[in-house]
Amino acid sequence: DWVRNVVAAGSATIAHEGQRVPVDQPEVVPAATVDPLFPPGQQRSHRLYGVDDFLVLRHADAASQQGAGPPARSV
Repeated sequence: DWVRNVVAAGSATIAHEGQRVPVDQPEVVPAATVDPLFPPGQQRSHRLYGVDDFLVLRHADAASQQGAGPPARSV
């Protein structure tokens, strides 16, 4: 499946709103780790649909845009 392929490759390119976004450092994390980042209505939807895990990615160009430091995490 797509998530396994991205994790195995270590990077991907996501098409979003007509733009191609390079991402890397894929990590599957428990929903409880990132659910607080979502509004309450979306958190309820996650529980309703049984979402247990999320794929967290870093924008591959983030390091060059932000300079040295820890990678940015996004959901």
